[in-house]
Amino acid sequence: MATRRASWLDAEGQQHACHFDHGAPAFEAEHPAFLAALLNATEHGLAARWDAGVGFVACPEQPSWAKHLLHGANLCTQHTVAKVWRDQTGWWVQTAEAPTERLGPFDVMVLAIPAIQAAALISPFRPDWAQQALAVQQQPTWTLMAAGLPPVSTGNLAEASREGAQRHQPAVIRPSSGPLALVIRNDAKPARGTAGTGFPCWVAHATDEWTLAHLEDPAEQVRGALLAALAGELEEYGQAPRAWAHAAVHRWRYALVAPAPTGTEAREDWSTQPCLWDPTLAVGMAGDAFCGTRARHTGVQRAWLSGTRLAEQVLQSLALHS
Repeated sequence: MATRRASWLDAEGQQHACHFDHGAPAFEAEHPAFLAALLNATEHGLAARWDAGVGFVACPEQPSWAKHLLHGANLCTQHTVAKVWRDQTGWWVQTAEAPTERLGPFDVMVLAIPAIQAAALISPFRPDWAQQALAVQQQPTWTLMAAGLPPVSTGNLAEASREGAQRHQPAVIRPSSGPLALVIRNDAKPARGTAGTGFPCWVAHATDEWTLAHLEDPAEQVRGALLAALAGELEEYGQAPRAWAHAAVHRWRYALVAPAPTGTEAREDWSTQPCLWDPTLAVGMAGDAFCGTRARHTGVQRAWLSGTRLAEQVLQSLALHS
C-alpha cells in the first residue's frame, strides 16, 4: 500500500504536484473480520469503496490506514536490516546504514516482509521456515506513474461523436493486449484531493510476462516503452495527453505472491496457514503469502489476516511469561 508523490515546475515556473498509488491499486474484502475492520476505517474517513475499481482504497492515499494504526508507535524507519541475532537479553538488529551500532534488545522479532527477504534473516534460527519461504513464488511488476497535460480530442473521438457513440472516460482500463495489464486514473479515486488539477494522474502496471521479459532493462528504457503503450491505450478513449508533465517507473521485484507451479508446491504451503510463530525463540513471520488463495487484489486482506493472527499469538505468549 504505497503512494509516490511527485512535483514539477511548468514553463511559467508554477509548481504542480500529483500523487500516485503505485503499490496495491485497490483491495477486496470478503473475510468477515477484515471487512468489519475496513468498514470501521471507512466510518473514520480512512478508507472508501471505489465503485470504478476493485473493492476499496485507503484515504487520502494508500498508506493512510496503516499510518493511522501505527499512531503512537516508536518507529525506526528507512534502514536496511543487515543482520539479526538473539542472546539472553532478547533480539538485536544491525543495519547496513550503521554497521557498528546495534538496536535492541527486543522481546519479539516479527518478519513481515517478502518471503525471499525473510528467508535470509530467519535461516540461522529456523532453517525449516527459510526453506518454506524460498518456495514461495514471487511475481515482479514494473509500474509506470505518469501525469499528462489535459487531453485533446482525437480524430477517433470526433468520428465516434459524429456517429452518435457515447465515449466514456473510464478510471480503470484493462488492456486486452500489449505490455500493460492495468491502467488506473489515480486522481479519480475517492478522496484523493487531486481531481480538477488539470493533470490526469495515471498508474499503469505491466503484465507479468512483459515484466519478466524486461525485468533487468534500464529504467529509462522501460519508461519509454510503457509510456508509449499508455498513450496508445488512452488514445482509444480520447484521453491522449498533449504532453507528459511527469513520468517515472518503479520496479516491484516482489510485488505479488503467485501460486507455485503445478508439482512444485511447498511441502507446507503458507496459504493454508495464518502465520508462523515460535514461542521459544519469540520469533514470527506474517504476510500476504499466508491466509488463503493467492490472487490479485487479495494481498492486503491476506496480510491483515496474517498479521492480526500473529499479533494474537504474540500477545498470548507475552501474557503467559509476564
